[in-house]
Amino acid sequence: MRTHISKRRFILRGALIGLIIGVALFGIGLFLLQKAVVSVASVMQAATSTIKRTDVKNYIGFPLPVEATNFHGMEDALLQSRILHFKFQSSPKILDSFLKQLGLKDSLKEGFNPLPESNSPQNTELSWWDPKDSAHFAGASWAKSETFYDVMVDMTDAESYIVYLGVEQN
Repeated sequence: MRTHISKRRFILRGALIGLIIGVALFGIGLFLLQKAVVSVASVMQAATSTIKRTDVKNYIGFPLPVEATNFHGMEDALLQSRILHFKFQSSPKILDSFLKQLGLKDSLKEGFNPLPESNSPQNTELSWWDPKDSAHFAGASWAKSETFYDVMVDMTDAESYIVYLGVEQN
């Protein structure tokens, strides 16, 4: 009988040790899985940075017109694509030649805003990005060499337009 009790204790001890090891391995596995998910999420998260006026040429191939004022710029980068948001003020004459440099072949369509709120920068601290607050505006969308452009021009002031330019590069 004594060997029967010892055998039972031995089996219970083995089962308890096995359970402890199993729980420990499960905990380690969960910890490693959480680390992997966090590292994948950080790779998939868009990197946001501010763009200086002097760097615009590096992003779109052309500098802003010298006469452009009140510049703001931001970049969202995710994997292989970048979404750029620019806002600046320009005279109508200078703006036309700048947009033609970027590849706009047609004229702006009055009352057209190609910048829906779903394409707005996700950073709520960007109080300068407000293309929906315009009363008199025109816009256009076009593509050139796997780069997509959306522009909305606030024409409320006939002497100085406010330009909202969204650029997506793949």
